[in-house]
Amino acid sequence: MGEPSRSTSHATRTVRIPGRVLAESFDIDGLVRVRSAVAAYAEALGAGAALDDIVLTAYELCSNAVKYGGGSGRLRMWREGNKILCRVSDSGLGMADPDGRGVESPAPFAIGGRGLWIARSLAHIDIETGPHGTTVTAAVTVQP
Repeated sequence: MGEPSRSTSHATRTVRIPGRVLAESFDIDGLVRVRSAVAAYAEALGAGAALDDIVLTAYELCSNAVKYGGGSGRLRMWREGNKILCRVSDSGLGMADPDGRGVESPAPFAIGGRGLWIARSLAHIDIETGPHGTTVTAAVTVQP
């Protein structure tokens, strides 16, 4: 799929044409903008009752990219059948033990460590990582 040919901006909210890919770059200053864009786009894609899960998953993955992946990242979001997919990539140094990260609930008083755990509890997560960055793809099932 190609990039959207037009968009409409409302303050920090970006709505793109459904059926195409939402593509956004972000850093710490752009996290709120990206969260708004994800919410608007997921709604346009027919997220329905899964809207909050999609927004929270995307936000946690983007926050992790900023915090652990070099300070910035790229988000792509699209729909395939009954799934909305959100792919977040960064150019950090990679992740140790990607299959084990975020599987167990962090200790109640732990500082941090909940982002990937939250994402895993809301979506199917696939992680590709290496010395030149990490890409996390989250798939959330929506009603047809």
